[in-house]
Amino acid sequence: MAVGFWTPGAKSQDAVKFRLLEQLLGTYTRDKGEAAYSCFTRAVVGEFYSPYVGAFTYAHDVIPNPIHTLKGFWTPYADVGLLGFYTIADAGERYARNLEIVMHFAMREFVRLAHMMSDEEFERAKNQLKVQTLLQLDGSVNIADDIGRQVLWHGKRQDLGDFMTAIDAVTKDELIACAYEHIYDKDPVVASIGSDRNVPEWTDWKALTMSFKY
Repeated sequence: MAVGFWTPGAKSQDAVKFRLLEQLLGTYTRDKGEAAYSCFTRAVVGEFYSPYVGAFTYAHDVIPNPIHTLKGFWTPYADVGLLGFYTIADAGERYARNLEIVMHFAMREFVRLAHMMSDEEFERAKNQLKVQTLLQLDGSVNIADDIGRQVLWHGKRQDLGDFMTAIDAVTKDELIACAYEHIYDKDPVVASIGSDRNVPEWTDWKALTMSFKY
């Protein structure tokens, strides 16, 4: 299942902000219990796991965890993009209610970024984006891919130092304002593969975009 919101594309002046939001959402995978700082790991761990269990890989027996993967994404093209998240989960009635709970927690974490975020998670997202960018430039094939993508988007390749400076220049208030503009009370796009019996109605997704409370 995937949920996304319209954004401007890679040519937008806010492109770095969308990439930071993607880092803030983060990734949860059941086999690794990774990225414990991320919004989505917090959502899954908070519902199904004891906070005292190591890497969060052991679920409560009475509350089966249906989620294999929960991952944020920003998929940009030249002039349009999609910011959202997708999940891969176990099928079956046994997990239906639990999957719905996780979707609500994921959406509330998503919408929370349109209102508030801690200084710690904001700075961590910046550092994570820098590290990820450097790792993606490891090897000639990856470098060639990066050059081609940037030439298609911008007509030239952006200097790496300029990109790092652009990351540092983003403030927390600017990032919250960007998230608010593109998430709060906006129409989501929802897609799923498999049985849709337990997929929440579109009106429920829409209502969740306004669900956050301080």
